[in-house]
Amino acid sequence: RTIGALLFSFFFVVAITGLLLGWKKNSNGLILPKSSIGTSTDISTWLPLDSLQIIAFNTLRKSIHFNFFVNYEDFPEDQLRIIIIN
Repeated sequence: RTIGALLFSFFFVVAITGLLLGWKKNSNGLILPKSSIGTSTDISTWLPLDSLQIIAFNTLRKSIHFNFFVNYEDFPEDQLRIIIIN
């Protein structure tokens, strides 16, 4: 009986997730957010990676309410950058 109950719950979860995966394209943005197309294909108008990194870290700090510090160690001869998050 225990094995039957476990198998039933397993297959039930598989069926529900299968239905959700099937419905995600037709959910009108409820399950899968609408895709957006970029406005520029010209690389010179894009933000540099350092600016994007600062925006990402500030957003992360605000969302988790935890201060952390990021240190870098560059090794240009190996083309390597180590990021240390404290």
